[in-house]
Amino acid sequence: MSSKRRDRSIYVETTIHTDLDTLWNYTQIPSKHVQWDMRFTAIEYMPRHTEEEIQRFHYQTRIGFGLAIAGTGATRAEWLKKEGKQSRLSTLSFSSEQKLSLISRGRGYWRYTEQGDDVIFLTRYDYKTRFGAAGKAFDRLLFRPIFGWATAWSFDVLKIWLEQHIPPAATIQRALIHYVSLALLAVLWLYQGIVPKLLYPETGELAQLHASGLFSGWEEQALVFCNPALYWQLAPYYVPAGRQPNSVHDWELCLCRPVWTGNGNMDQNLQISPKNTKIRRDDDL
Repeated sequence: MSSKRRDRSIYVETTIHTDLDTLWNYTQIPSKHVQWDMRFTAIEYMPRHTEEEIQRFHYQTRIGFGLAIAGTGATRAEWLKKEGKQSRLSTLSFSSEQKLSLISRGRGYWRYTEQGDDVIFLTRYDYKTRFGAAGKAFDRLLFRPIFGWATAWSFDVLKIWLEQHIPPAATIQRALIHYVSLALLAVLWLYQGIVPKLLYPETGELAQLHASGLFSGWEEQALVFCNPALYWQLAPYYVPAGRQPNSVHDWELCLCRPVWTGNGNMDQNLQISPKNTKIRRDDDL
């Protein structure tokens, strides 16, 4: 019996209103690349003798607490033309010998395709993990979804930079303010909805149920049951296509959409979760 391994590669696609050469420069020049890509803190190209040679590089990603993941990689560019459309392909392989790194090695590509006055920019990549079964489980449950989300988020930062001329540093700063504010508001929203009902119902919650006459004699039980049930029933309406939350972005929607709904005047540029991209992984491919 033969079995086919499921494709678990990460795929992200977006359309950017720019020209091919500009997008190529913003993604291939290291000093520009590290400004918008959350996955890298530093990229350094190694010298090469001709343009045809494979471009080798060193990369580093700071993960906090004074720690950083470092590795090496190689990239090659191809110029393509299909059905009158200009297209470029940048293939990539990367690896890290650092024992702290969950990723041991990987490979992928970036594809750029002209479409009128826009460019379709997409990536697909996959990697091998360390630490045996524990590393694979951690990757599937947490690391890979976050890594895919970070890729899509980075594509949106690049899109905002090229289309609206807002530097990535400003976008990231606004996003941090936005998400901290959302988190605080979400905590307050959950606190006000749960704590008075479950811990201090005598402050007015029970009186409202008594006055409604809906649960005569069962007000306390109804109060305990209905409140958590309400939040769970609302969750499917806050994720795409009504499906249950299965990614970081989905859970963000569940927790924060009530706040967005109540604040329709909020600057849309601050809500830069990966909404301008197509992101697929695991079973979606």
